Amino acid sequence: GIVMPAAQRNLAVVLLQERVDLTLAKEIFSFLARALGHLHEHGVIHGDFKPLNVMRAVSGEWVLIDLDGAVKLGAPIGAKALSTAFVGPEATFHAATGEVVFRVPSVDAATGATVPTGAKYKLLPAHPTFDLWSFMVVLYRAVAHKPLLEADDRDNLRGKRELMALYNWGAKALSEALADAMAALVADGVGAFERLVACDLLCWGLQEKPKDRPGSCEEVL
Repeated sequence: GIVMPAAQRNLAVVLLQERVDLTLAKEIFSFLARALGHLHEHGVIHGDFKPLNVMRAVSGEWVLIDLDGAVKLGAPIGAKALSTAFVGPEATFHAATGEVVFRVPSVDAATGATVPTGAKYKLLPAHPTFDLWSFMVVLYRAVAHKPLLEADDRDNLRGKRELMALYNWGAKALSEALADAMAALVADGVGAFERLVACDLLCWGLQEKPKDRPGSCEEVL
């Protein structure tokens, strides 16, 4: 088995109970970007990056946990159920039925085979940009003091409204989200230059198309 260091609390609790300022956010997310980058350099993505899967060790370091959702680069994502509040627009698909569904395979109980659900579609291959969208969603929560899209207590999108917002994500939605982040930074007394740097990073990381986002954690750092 894997022995993990003793931990105090997870990032979800910190974000819920504290108003994380930009200085602390930079400390936390610089560490997490390096941790994700380490995984990517070794050929896997985390696959389920979210506040609940980030723990603060007694030593003060931040630790990524719950690696059972990790996927080899290039392999299909989704053998483990995704936390849909932290996946990018590319994980959604407009089915022939008219419904918007997630490009997530399920496991056939009888055969153990992984099969698509809802419709025929191309499964989403694992790429660092998948984790980086999740990373930016969590960073947005820390900076804006609000979620990018409302989620339920299982870290899934709350309902159809949020699902459609993700499916239709584009320049208008991003602009509105960045305006909220900027307002929060102003309220926190963050200087003009640091506000611009923070919002530029969020703008880059929350682009609709994966190819328009940072391609690696090194670029984020």
